[in-house]
Amino acid sequence: MGIKRATLYYQPKGNLDKKIKETDIKNKIKDISYKHPYYGYRRITAQLRRDQVIINHKKVLKMMKELGIQGRIKRKYIATTNSKHNNRIYSNLIKDKELTGINQVWCADITYIRILWIEPLRLDTLSLNTPYIPESYSLPVASCIPLEADSPRRNRPS
Repeated sequence: MGIKRATLYYQPKGNLDKKIKETDIKNKIKDISYKHPYYGYRRITAQLRRDQVIINHKKVLKMMKELGIQGRIKRKYIATTNSKHNNRIYSNLIKDKELTGINQVWCADITYIRILWIEPLRLDTLSLNTPYIPESYSLPVASCIPLEADSPRRNRPS
């Protein structure tokens, strides 16, 4: 037949002790992760060793993957607003307003973006059809400040 005799007579060993021990360790891992949800596999391994359970960290990681357990990540709270200032605090005008349609409330956000120094516009070079000034950025001539030819250039990076 072409089958070896050892294959025919092979009987797997009943490793009940090993399965019971693994189940016990999995239950301990569940208990530790329930008590300490921020513990990862390294801390759980250390806790098991403190409880006199000798186990490798790779085995703990494998069991945690089988159980679907992951340590939660502690996030540090970062305050993004400086509330301790002497400036005026404006009240929320739409706090109690019930919105029933569109265009009832508009919001704007002013974000500080540092830009490089840009040469001031000169009236004699300002044109609405210049290729480097789009029409949406073109200014009315009345709002431009004329630049005298002999005025010093200030705040210009070298």
